[in-house]
Amino acid sequence: MKNEIISMRRMLALHLAVLFLALAFCPQARGAGISVDAGLTPPQDRWILRSQVRYLKRDTMDMYMSPLVVAYGLFPELALMARAAGMRREMSMGQMDEAKNGIGDFLLLAKYKLYRLNTRRFVIGLAPTLALEAPSGSDDFSSKTWDAAAGIHLSARVGRFAADLNATYTLNGLASSDSMDRNPGDVVNADLAAAYQVSLTRDNCVTLTPVLELNFAMASSSEMDGAELANTGESHLYLSPGLQLITRWVILETLVQLPVWQTQTGMQPARDFGVLGGIRLLL
Repeated sequence: MKNEIISMRRMLALHLAVLFLALAFCPQARGAGISVDAGLTPPQDRWILRSQVRYLKRDTMDMYMSPLVVAYGLFPELALMARAAGMRREMSMGQMDEAKNGIGDFLLLAKYKLYRLNTRRFVIGLAPTLALEAPSGSDDFSSKTWDAAAGIHLSARVGRFAADLNATYTLNGLASSDSMDRNPGDVVNADLAAAYQVSLTRDNCVTLTPVLELNFAMASSSEMDGAELANTGESHLYLSPGLQLITRWVILETLVQLPVWQTQTGMQPARDFGVLGGIRLLL
C-alpha cells in the first residue's frame, strides 16, 4: 500500500511537471514584425522587455545601437512603452577615423486597442499610437528637439500566418533645446511584416518563424531659420528577411535589412545594409 501511494505521488508530480512545462513554454502570441516596437502588445498588468543590438552601415559610417524597450499593459485597451538606446558612431573619411559613443533621445509611446475582431479563422486588430521623444540624449546623438509621432498599427492572424502594417508620421522640432534653432525634417515611415510559424514540437510549444519585412522611410530636409539645410533629407526602402524562435516567455529574433531603393539629398553617404538581433522577455 505504501509503495502504491509513493508511486501515485510520483505520477502526480510527473503530470504537474509536464503541465508546468506546457504552460511555461507554449507560445502566447504569434511572431510578426521585428524592427518596429509598435507591434509589442502586453496584456493588462504584464510586461515585455525587449533588448536589441542594431548595426547600420553607410559608405563612410558604421552605426551601432542597443535599444532597450519596456512595455506595460496598463489597461486591456492601453499599453505604454518606453525606449532608451546606447549609440556608437564610427566615421572613416580618407586618413581620418573618428568614433563617438553616447545615449540617444528617450521615447515614450502609448498604444490604444481601438478595434479587435476574433473569429475561429482569423483575428484582426487596429491600434493607433502616439509617441513623444525628449531631447535627453548625448550632444552627438540627440536631435535637440521635442518630437511627436502619430501612427496606426494593423495586425492580422490567419492560422499560422501573421501580418503587421505600421504607418507613422513623426513631427520633428515641436520645441528646440538647441541655441542654433536647427529643425530636423519630418519623417514618414511605413513597415509591412509577414510571418509564418513552423512548429518544432508536436504540442506547438516551440516554433520557428520566418519573417519578411518591407521598411520604407522618407525624411524631409532639415531647416534653420526657415531655410532648408544642404545635404539633409533622404528616402529609402529595405527588404528585410528575418527569423524568430518563439516560446511562451522568450522570443529570440534576428533581421537583415537590405536596401533595394534609396535617394539622398546632396553629398550624403549611401546606405548599405543593416543587421539586428534581439531578445524579448514576456513577464
